[in-house]
Amino acid sequence: MAEENIQLPVSNMTGDRTNTNLYCFSGGVMLAKKRGSPYSLQDTYPVDTYVGDVECTQFDGYYYWSLEKQTNGFTIKKWELDSGILRQQDIFSYADDGHTLYDADSFAVDSYNSYLTSPGGVIGSNVLPVDDVDVFDIGDNVVIGPSSDGSFTGEYEKRVVSNKAGSSLILDLPLTKTFSTDDFVYTNRFFYVFNKYSPFDSSRGSMLQYRSSDGILNSYSATNMFGGVTASCFYEGRILFIKGNELILLNATTLNVYRHIAIDNLRDDRGNNIPIYAIWAYSDVLYRLQDIRVYYDGGAGDWAEESWSPYYHYVTDAIPTEFQAIVYFVNMWAYPNMIHAVADGVPTTTSNITITVLNQDRTPLSGRSVSLSATRGSLVPNSGTTNSDGQFVSVYNGTSHIEEVEITATVT
Repeated sequence: MAEENIQLPVSNMTGDRTNTNLYCFSGGVMLAKKRGSPYSLQDTYPVDTYVGDVECTQFDGYYYWSLEKQTNGFTIKKWELDSGILRQQDIFSYADDGHTLYDADSFAVDSYNSYLTSPGGVIGSNVLPVDDVDVFDIGDNVVIGPSSDGSFTGEYEKRVVSNKAGSSLILDLPLTKTFSTDDFVYTNRFFYVFNKYSPFDSSRGSMLQYRSSDGILNSYSATNMFGGVTASCFYEGRILFIKGNELILLNATTLNVYRHIAIDNLRDDRGNNIPIYAIWAYSDVLYRLQDIRVYYDGGAGDWAEESWSPYYHYVTDAIPTEFQAIVYFVNMWAYPNMIHAVADGVPTTTSNITITVLNQDRTPLSGRSVSLSATRGSLVPNSGTTNSDGQFVSVYNGTSHIEEVEITATVT
């Protein structure tokens, strides 16, 4: 089947620190499959306690997390990969109570990280020099590693930040291993559950923020924007989730919308949406898990779709780092869209062609170069730049031929 790239048997997915493999819980174990290679099963990790049908999987830099739906509730589990076995570290269960109904399909787990600076982390010391000390708070549980020191290669250490001094973290206990410059340090504080209902208000959706240390609700935000979310993750300090035809990025501190980015998950009828079951972000690329792909069939001159069922594969999107740099929407409007052919007694007929150029946030882009061409007839002018409204206007002049005319716009 064309465009296969991962072939997961289930609809939950997450990644790893190097973006080499993608992972899913299937059949009571966790599978690791090589990204970009549909038939390459890299590893199978058994679990030390029961895991049911997982709806959503997350990776926070060290721990794996899973969400299982229950009758009138859900369960979040935290897993540590140790010697090829996934060992359950925490379990948090939530069931309908007097003020909240629970129905969740997706959640995201935050992760904040930096790296060690010279001289690294030395065995017997509780001082840890890091590149960005402001990433961490006093009281954070940090994971250091994997070590690149020859005697401790691949090993990790877990400590609590008891204080900060200059550009160093002061740990609660001395290190028992040695770490080198550029080794990784990370912490996790919260997980965010997208729930169909809000506390005290079942008419709206919500995003519930829980402390990852004890699973206690820390805060929540109530809005229908959070209801029915099926795919989310955490990336570069932002909570990412899919809603309709948009990737929405939230500020993890304020929980306010940071930006909207349009995605093309329309079906071949260009009206209905393809379901997206999971997302993973890495190095400004979004991987969205689907069981259908849509493509433009140049031979047929129309959109077509292909089913991947019963498997799931990913489709990629760029996550632009600049607001104004990306041309995402080019809309062409002809008025009138039907004109008479030129003939004796019929005046030359024309149609006004308006090109509108928007970025991924649907903001007009001015000063963009537009070039027009037509299969018959002429366009005046046939090139120019967009105005402050992101628009370029041209006039199409018809001919004596009676046929459909195709006009193409190129925007840079």
